[in-house]
Amino acid sequence: MTKNFKSYLKFNESKYAGKYVVFIKGKLFKAGNNLLKMIEEAKKKYPKEVPLITKPLSGESYILNDHF
Repeated sequence: MTKNFKSYLKFNESKYAGKYVVFIKGKLFKAGNNLLKMIEEAKKKYPKEVPLITKPLSGESYILNDHF
């Protein structure tokens, strides 16, 4: 299990419902509605890292990207 996924499991989703969240190096990097912009920023700042990207929904979450 990756650092990003472990951090996500401890994450309080209710504050970010309906927004995309990006975890890098085991920490929340960004949260917002413009996913493409956040991915560009993440690639620029951390070009060798693989982020975990998800969008917490009301009660359910879907993992969009993670390497286990």
